[in-house]
Amino acid sequence: MECREYQKSIGTYLSENLSDRDLNDFLNHTEHCEKCREELELEYIVKKGPEIIDTPGADYDITANFRENLEEGGRYIRFRKKFLVLRYIMDTLVFWSLFFSLIKVIGIITQG
Repeated sequence: MECREYQKSIGTYLSENLSDRDLNDFLNHTEHCEKCREELELEYIVKKGPEIIDTPGADYDITANFRENLEEGGRYIRFRKKFLVLRYIMDTLVFWSLFFSLIKVIGIITQG
């Protein structure tokens, strides 16, 4: 992801509307581009800060909240990747189970 595209995606990220693929690209760029990370942190503080401060019992360390938000996004992406691998494995197992069941049924039909 280029810096220009990243800048355009900040609002979408803050409103939690990025697709999984875009979120992954966004977080990777955040990790490797200090300038964009600083811009994101500033916009996070401006947009999310008032919401956080108005929450009863909230931690007023908005910077720590920002870091936690990024870590949460990373955990979500890692979970989704594992889920997709598991889904692929399950789809493959189902396919082969159906395939071999069909072969067995065809064998029974042709023998009978």
